[in-house]
Amino acid sequence: MAGRPRNGGRRRGRRRFRPRPHGVTLTGTPVSGVTTPDGRTLTADLVVSAVGDIPNTEWLHTSGLRLAGKVVVDEWCQAAPGVVAAGDVAARQVTLGIYRRTPHWTNAVLQGRIATLSLLGIHTPYTLDHYFWTEQFGLNVKIAGELPLQGTPILLEGDPAARLLLTQWHRAGTPVAAATINFKLPIVRLKRLATVAAERS
Repeated sequence: MAGRPRNGGRRRGRRRFRPRPHGVTLTGTPVSGVTTPDGRTLTADLVVSAVGDIPNTEWLHTSGLRLAGKVVVDEWCQAAPGVVAAGDVAARQVTLGIYRRTPHWTNAVLQGRIATLSLLGIHTPYTLDHYFWTEQFGLNVKIAGELPLQGTPILLEGDPAARLLLTQWHRAGTPVAAATINFKLPIVRLKRLATVAAERS
């Protein structure tokens, strides 16, 4: 899935690189290029800087809150009595000892609402909304559910050569995610495909 936007960018002349270990320095005002750690300067008409979303929790190390590189919250977005966290910094335990964030703006909005209700004494459980979309290089991509780290999706409809896809992922025989590329499908139906097996003719 990730390869399709990347290949689309290459076809349009986009250059993408990850110099290590110290990254690059943005140059120009406004930004017109980058300088790499080895001293090379690369210029461009447009520079897209993906700086990441590493949670800033260092200032909380002496707070007594439960931290795991992020702020651990319960189903009501509570980190401690009277203390809530929402957005990219918040994480919930998914299995014993495993904590996961969901850094998408939809979840940040939903978590903010649940956190506010918690502070008001209204305890409404938070339900993750695993849905996001992007448009890149002529590709309209929508994804519902949690994409497995391994495995091959099932092509339900479309033609990969035409960059028109409706796909579904399974784990142990159960649907866990679905995605479209340039494929018109209502969001409600896409989310349903992330949890219900598609009927195949």
